[in-house]
Amino acid sequence: VSEQIDKILVGILLGPAQLAVYAVVSFFGVRIKEVIRSFTSMLVPKMTTGKYLFHEILFLHKKTILVLFIGMGVFSLGFYFFVDFVNVLMFSWLYQDYGYLSQWYVCTIVLSVPLTFMGYYVSAKQNKYAITLSNTFFHIIRIILSIVLISLYGLLGAVVAYNVSMILLLFVYAWGIYYEERVISSPQ
Repeated sequence: VSEQIDKILVGILLGPAQLAVYAVVSFFGVRIKEVIRSFTSMLVPKMTTGKYLFHEILFLHKKTILVLFIGMGVFSLGFYFFVDFVNVLMFSWLYQDYGYLSQWYVCTIVLSVPLTFMGYYVSAKQNKYAITLSNTFFHIIRIILSIVLISLYGLLGAVVAYNVSMILLLFVYAWGIYYEERVISSPQ
């Protein structure tokens, strides 16, 4: 439910017309992130399995990770500038006024690579602390954040809540990995 909470709340709080607009605003961002996750998921399991800790994996695969991250940064920047044109081309000029929301929505595309990598790592290592944080704390905060921002700012609030929640998930994974590897696993 939490992964679709933005759409559910936009429909409930703002109505079906705004939900249709939000579906267009988020369409390409969501699809691109799905493709990136699929592509990244082919590489990541090989990196995350084994005896290495997170920082060791980063060091061993720094070139691959850097290329993926820079590639996503360039792609995100390019798509940021063209998403308005693509929305008008694919859906109609009626959505032209909402192009800035699509631009804001695609800002977190660059986080898809690290989020996928960290998610696989946490699962492969069975990092209970990070899994607990990401499956409970994160979802509760995301729901509350979405309710508040959508209620206050409408569609802009939905986009901002989505982006903030992706950044929050990155921090949740990072903290969970750090805590498990440095605090719990390290010898006292």
